[in-house]
Amino acid sequence: MDQIIPRWKAEGWTFTLPAGPGGTTDPTDPPTDPTDPPTDPPGNGGPCDVDYTVVNDWGNGMQGSITISNTGSSPINDWTLRFTLSGVTISNGWNGDWSQSGSQITVNAPSWNPTIQPGQSTQLGFAASKSGSTSPPDQFILNGTACS
Repeated sequence: MDQIIPRWKAEGWTFTLPAGPGGTTDPTDPPTDPTDPPTDPPGNGGPCDVDYTVVNDWGNGMQGSITISNTGSSPINDWTLRFTLSGVTISNGWNGDWSQSGSQITVNAPSWNPTIQPGQSTQLGFAASKSGSTSPPDQFILNGTACS
């Protein structure tokens, strides 16, 4: 249990212990702050690898390409990819259902291609307007799991 519970906590699981005689609960598991951003539940997101490439940059716009590879031994089903890309506004995305809230970008698997089989990959793309230079995303989260 000493190894399993910390791993589950790192994957986003939370645990509530019954109050002890003094009315206290586990002090190492602080309550959720309502101002914290929502997190994805643990899922079948990895292991995975994501490659990001700027295909074209024309100053006030760009085209990007993202390849998601399943490096594990199980299929990745109904995938959702999340990442942050500052200074861009997505105008068109393909091979996924794209949405954007500020710099947070979410791509859901399209209904015609919801699964990435082991050893396989899928390629996404987008066109965006931008202001100034943009840095590549630091991290890609697939079904709640960080990809390399």
